[in-house]
Amino acid sequence: MFPIEILEIFFKYSHGTDIINFRYVCKTWNNVITRLSRDTNMWQNKCQNEISIHLRRSIAQKLYPNISWTDFHESKDNLKWLSMYRTWMKWHKINEFNVSTAQFEPFFIRLPLVQITCLAVSESLLAVGSSEGFIAFYDIERSIVEPIFIADQMEHVSNVQFLRDDKRIAAISASNMYRVMLWDILLKKVISTPRYGRLISTTHGCVLITMKNKLIIRNKCTERSYDFLELYGTIVALVADGEEAFLWTDLGYNYKVSLNETPYMEEEYVEPPADKVLKYYVFRPWTAMCITMNGFLGISVNSQPWVMYEILSKLHGTPTALLFYADVLVLGLDSGSVHMYYVNNAELLTTWDFCPKNSKSIVVANQAIIALDIMDRLNKQYLIAATTEKINIVQLYDPS
Repeated sequence: MFPIEILEIFFKYSHGTDIINFRYVCKTWNNVITRLSRDTNMWQNKCQNEISIHLRRSIAQKLYPNISWTDFHESKDNLKWLSMYRTWMKWHKINEFNVSTAQFEPFFIRLPLVQITCLAVSESLLAVGSSEGFIAFYDIERSIVEPIFIADQMEHVSNVQFLRDDKRIAAISASNMYRVMLWDILLKKVISTPRYGRLISTTHGCVLITMKNKLIIRNKCTERSYDFLELYGTIVALVADGEEAFLWTDLGYNYKVSLNETPYMEEEYVEPPADKVLKYYVFRPWTAMCITMNGFLGISVNSQPWVMYEILSKLHGTPTALLFYADVLVLGLDSGSVHMYYVNNAELLTTWDFCPKNSKSIVVANQAIIALDIMDRLNKQYLIAATTEKINIVQLYDPS
């Protein structure tokens, strides 16, 4: 048996995945790893060395939405870093996951001609927007039958996002008439007068709102705005993490904007796709995607030219919703199926083979998937997929 001191050095320079497996070698190894996990910054170092900064921000925002990225990044809570590493590692094994699915209809589906339009997830909280203005909020770890709060936007809800910090749980919603509302989930009421905007995005304690070529950033008591050149087009996609925002316009201009006190901005240009685009998406790290009128999937990584994929012949459906999180690309199709691909590096998406054998394929519904999100809990991973009538909760779990 190796001396304890040698084991500590060995674990210090081992890959994080191997360390987790080493716990099963013997009781001594398990005890040493447990002590190092509790008393040293071993897992913080593993996360910083093995996980990109963009993925660390994304995962932290899902696991600990009430903690700012700055506070998390400086945290000495070793178990939080271990949780991040284990979560990141689990998403690598997506093709091995088993699944179980539950579905429900929000209360407003019983009303005439009302449809689901969007959704958002934060920890166990789920927000579901509708075509008639209702927004139903659920704690899905407690009940998918009774909502904890019902808000009324009074207009078609085009987007909803949670806004979290260390003191409050709120949500922000936007309508097809560009009216933006802020809701207090705990007090169950609106907490601000309406503002106007087309797109919204949130990160810890920070709200981003766009209108045509303008971006407004509100962070607690401060507000600043950017007016981009009108001839560069309308902002059509927006995402923010704890440090930066990424924007895309319909004419191909894209911007990286700092959310810190010292602002900076980078500008790039990518020639738009030749086909008419139904919807644009942007994801971390600096990945843009789109769905075209003829059902093609477009991908641009790091402001490189668009690569267009014909999906129908391979997956027997056209994409209707997209999600990219923790190195996993999720395609929701008009057939009601979902395909999940583990992508080790976003650059690989420009030469990707979207055949079924490379994906985790899940038949979720018999209608088109219109919205997707992830619920990432400690040791629990869920995919939330919406059709116009139902919310589908897909639990993903490691059979081992």
